[in-house]
Amino acid sequence: MSDKNREEPQADLFSQLMFGAPPKPTPKKEEIKAPPTQLEQFLTLVQTVAPTLEKLAPFMGVITTFFTQQQKPTDTTAPPSKKIENNEQKESDNA
Repeated sequence: MSDKNREEPQADLFSQLMFGAPPKPTPKKEEIKAPPTQLEQFLTLVQTVAPTLEKLAPFMGVITTFFTQQQKPTDTTAPPSKKIENNEQKESDNA
């Protein structure tokens, strides 16, 4: 016998008269998931990235000083040798 025949019980006239027809199983409806909102996407991103940021936290001071040193403006008009000479002259003038 196949599984379909086993699942469907035989219709009994007496049982139907006494208890009524057996309820038919309702098909399960699949829930339609809405796309995540921007807030949900942001929270998911933060939860994903947070452990990595916690591991990198000790290096943040070094990284900050590195980038601040990179952004300092330099005087490119004078050659390096003249800068040294000018600094030596200033030091000798101050003494």
